[in-house]
Parts: sequence; C-alpha cells; structure tokens
Amino acid sequence: MKPIFRALTSLAAIASTAGCAVGTSSVLHHGSASLAADESIVVLGVKSPGYRVMFFPVTVKDGRFTANLLDNAVVNGTPTDGYLVSKVKAGQLLGLTRVIPPKANALTPEIFRPCGDGTGLVFEAPQAGKVGYLTDVEYVRIGNRLDVRYSEDAERAQGYVQAHFSGLPGPLQGHAIQFLNAAALCDPVLLQIYVKR
Repeated sequence: MKPIFRALTSLAAIASTAGCAVGTSSVLHHGSASLAADESIVVLGVKSPGYRVMFFPVTVKDGRFTANLLDNAVVNGTPTDGYLVSKVKAGQLLGLTRVIPPKANALTPEIFRPCGDGTGLVFEAPQAGKVGYLTDVEYVRIGNRLDVRYSEDAERAQGYVQAHFSGLPGPLQGHAIQFLNAAALCDPVLLQIYVKR
C-alpha cells in the first residue's frame, strides 16, 4: 500500500507542531557526542537539503500508529551534509510523523504527515549506548505531491559519523525500522502522496 501524506491545515495542529521546534530536540552537530546512561543515537540520511523532519513518540494499536502532538518532537531538525544525527531515549517508540519543505513560512508552514491509509516510518530507539542507522530518505516535490524514496547506504553513513563525531560509544549498526499505517484521519483539503521506493 502506498503511504499517503496530507498537509496539515488546522491552525491548532500547525501551532502545536511549530511549538515543538523550540529547544526540545536532541539533534547533534559536528563534534563530540556524549550520552546519558539511558540514551542512544540514531542516524538518518536525508538526501534532500533543507527539509525539516520530526520524530514524535508514538503508540501502536492494531497495526496502526498514533503520534501525540501534545508531546514535543524528540528529533526535530534539518540535515547537515546529508545526515541528521540525534540522541534519543533508549527503547522509546518513535515515528517520522512530520515533514516541512524548505523555505516554509515560519508562522504557517506547510507540514506533511501520514494519515488515513498512509504509512509512516516507525522504530524502537536502540539500546542505551548504541548508535543505530535507520535509512536514507529522499523527498521530491511533484506538484501537490511529496514523493519519498528510501534507500540504504550504511557504509557511507558510517564514514560520515566517523569523520564528524568523536567519542561515540560504539560503531554504527543497522537498526530495524517498519512501515505502519497511520491512525490519524486525513484533512480533505490537500492530498500529498508519499511513495516508498
């Protein structure tokens, strides 16, 4: 089944997502990376410059996931040199549930989310002290559609992490991800198609 993303149009939904951008994300920048005892690191390749991606805590029931928008985004950032590297709480269930295209209006950004029968990327954060590679993702805007393509290049991701981060607790390891249906209903105003390659 093709993942479907639609744009958020509710002012309340946009406000809640915009609010998560302030000081709550643990995105790492080049340099040393120290971890608390209950933290691990995830690495996501983002081949499309300027796209902001957000991972929220999710719950799963009957094969569908729900993101609680009252929570802050655990990961919230744009890639640096093609990668987003972030600290997360070990064992936490997270989903890539928000995407904002480049040059979005800061007050009313165009925000995409999986909904209806669409699917989203969901994973359980690695064990404490581990460094997990999720996948590479590429966003292609085609009219009113957002086409998303996944690929794997763990070797390149390993080279990036080794070159730009010191003091990591261990080597980069492949980490299990899954694509689950979203429980959220879709806003009928604007349809975006999110296609897994």
